[in-house]
Amino acid sequence: MESKTWCVEYKVYRQFSDLSLNDQELMVEALKASKKAYAPYSKFLVGAALKTNGQKIITGFNQENASYPCGICAERNAIHTFGIGNDSEIIQSMAIVTNSPGQEIPFPCGFCRQVMVETEIANKNPIRLLLGHPDFLIASFPSCQSILPFSFHSGLLI
Repeated sequence: MESKTWCVEYKVYRQFSDLSLNDQELMVEALKASKKAYAPYSKFLVGAALKTNGQKIITGFNQENASYPCGICAERNAIHTFGIGNDSEIIQSMAIVTNSPGQEIPFPCGFCRQVMVETEIANKNPIRLLLGHPDFLIASFPSCQSILPFSFHSGLLI
């Protein structure tokens, strides 16, 4: 039997001012988006903002529904919005913020991680992630695959 270990390397920023100005802008846009979230059931308000290589910022926020499968998370909302008419651009970075008390770092759900990884593979470029809140901790990951190392994919995208 062989044993293997998977390690995830990431950076933690304790102060918003430690981020680059570009990253600060992205976090602020994600925070603004979180304030538009519709989450009457979970009370978990999430906003996402992604930045393209053309410096466009696209946002999304979670939208719940009494029929739970009908809702959508902020991350997928932003990625699907990006997918409309953006054949010439790729996503370089993405910020995900929760505006709910008691949540420090808003890790994406499994559905979102899978969509994020497949988008990253289609991009042929890593998507840097910022997870947190401007007033609290912020974690920075070098890619989506770093938070879903054993993703499902068809061999067609690689």
